[in-house]
Amino acid sequence: MTKRQDKILEMLKRLAAFKKKNADALSLLVALNALFDKLDEKIDLIDALKFQQQNSTKGSTNQKNDYRLRAIQKGAEIIFALKAYVKASGNKILEMDVDFTETELKNMGGDNLKLALDRIHGNALKYTTELLSYGVTVPKVTDFRSAIDLFAASITTPKDGKIDHKNVTDKIDNEVDAGLEIAKQVDLVIGSIRYTNATLYNEYQNVRQIESYTRSFTARVQVTDAATGVGIGGAKVVFLLVDDVVLDKLTAAGGGVNIKSIDEGEYTVDVSKLGYITQSLNFIVTDDQSNVLAVKLLKQA
Repeated sequence: MTKRQDKILEMLKRLAAFKKKNADALSLLVALNALFDKLDEKIDLIDALKFQQQNSTKGSTNQKNDYRLRAIQKGAEIIFALKAYVKASGNKILEMDVDFTETELKNMGGDNLKLALDRIHGNALKYTTELLSYGVTVPKVTDFRSAIDLFAASITTPKDGKIDHKNVTDKIDNEVDAGLEIAKQVDLVIGSIRYTNATLYNEYQNVRQIESYTRSFTARVQVTDAATGVGIGGAKVVFLLVDDVVLDKLTAAGGGVNIKSIDEGEYTVDVSKLGYITQSLNFIVTDDQSNVLAVKLLKQA
């Protein structure tokens, strides 16, 4: 939810509390009963959607990271054994084919990592007999294959989560607007006691106020190749706020992304592109900065 939506939800909850507190005094305004019943249902629905939004991508992303790390660790063990065999045998072709470090694997994008792990696994199968002397058993190779397959299957899962996240976000927009419409109908009914019960009417006006929320600003992200300075089109730019995906965009042909409206705040921005090392940067959006983030991506070795 946006900060503005949070403030609106807080206001709706204050209205519901106002009704419960002043139930006796408001009993003559029969029309309020149905309106506040609808308001209570709307608050419960928005709260549920908010929870769903916050958790729509976290679980799948965390699982993907776990599978990724497990596959890399198992691959690194086999790489050490393959390199030891290379040193003993002088097999130059194999040496070139397994020239990876654990750090290089960790910096690879998902698709490239899958290809590298498959190559390592293929060589482990090819040199099964030779690798027995280095502690690489058939069960260990089989376990490595399982780890690769689990990671490969998880690569698309967070994308599904982000689709769910967008659907929930759209629902929140609609339900918050519907909650505001209910509040406007309550305004009309409460207006009937403006002069006959000024104290109660003024109390209502106080709880009806939507507290000031964070202003929105424009921002721009410019992604370039670190070596050439040329803009990188099709790079994925994801804005996160406390692990919650706020924006998910692709750069234009020149490497830029223009954001027309974003709340001020401190964001984590993940920038990725196939063939480049993913970067994760802090980006503060506020009125005393230019709100331009320059990102230089390094090509993977």
